[in-house]
Amino acid sequence: ISKNRSLLIVMEGIDGCGKGRQLALCRAWMEERTGKKTGGWVEPNIENPTGKLIKRIIKNSSVDDPFELQRMFVIDRAVNILTLFKYPEYPLDFYLMDRYAYSTIAFGMSFGKSAEDFIKLHDDVLGSFMVWPDLTFFIDISADTSLFRIHSRLQSTLFEQDLIKVTDKAFERLDIQQKARNNYLTLAKRNDIGKIVVLNGERTPKKIFEDVKKAVSKHFGI
Repeated sequence: ISKNRSLLIVMEGIDGCGKGRQLALCRAWMEERTGKKTGGWVEPNIENPTGKLIKRIIKNSSVDDPFELQRMFVIDRAVNILTLFKYPEYPLDFYLMDRYAYSTIAFGMSFGKSAEDFIKLHDDVLGSFMVWPDLTFFIDISADTSLFRIHSRLQSTLFEQDLIKVTDKAFERLDIQQKARNNYLTLAKRNDIGKIVVLNGERTPKKIFEDVKKAVSKHFGI
């Protein structure tokens, strides 16, 4: 592990996998163990012009070219890497992310492009400034579990009529979630874009987090 720059940990997975909860648990645990504050940012970053445009496109469901949308994510990511990670005003030892480059690759592949297309896209935009994660957790759940959790989450916040509309739309994405899951599992077998640890996300958050702590402790000597 490099001692010359900040280190990057990422939680990845399809919708509903619980990565947000694991990220919060990991951040609190690491700050307690190391006594140091951790950082991170949200993508797309609405502080950036490209991030604002991505948000507007997604909100209006006007994605005409999936590859172009992912290219915009990479441009937004480039600004984040340079301003918040490589040359931040106040550098930190660890940055923890809820999704990052692997989301671009895994979901982008669902529309027919190869992993190499998206890896090259990052290289074309960032070149030597690209930072692949030092450790990535892929929290693996089935597409059926993903939609069940999304439905359960929405059930308490939406009226029945709105819930039916959202559920119908979600089931249209079942094939995309399944493809993305398969793509994540394929990426986990690579060794050229950072270390990826696959976790069984069908378990309780507590059991998942035990594995997160073990891997972080082993990988970073915490």
